[in-house]
Amino acid sequence: MRKGDLYLASAFLVSAIDAMVESLSEEPRLTNREREVLQWAAAGKTHFETGVILGLSERTIKHHLMCAREKLDAANTVHAVSRALARRLIHPG
Repeated sequence: MRKGDLYLASAFLVSAIDAMVESLSEEPRLTNREREVLQWAAAGKTHFETGVILGLSERTIKHHLMCAREKLDAANTVHAVSRALARRLIHPG
């Protein structure tokens, strides 16, 4: 292997590692609705109450919370709210 080939391979490897690290450090991309239902969950609202407030079905609220939990890698809604607050994706109160 020539010196130039080795240099090119190492540059490619560094670029690939940088891309992997950047993708791992990206914040979860919650939709506005996911943030909204998490915000209401943080305020102590039930699925039913949040549905009434937003004019959505309880089932739809559960779906948005499930998607948010998955994106935040959270075990449950309380865990998702905690992670969203820590990442400043939602605000306390």
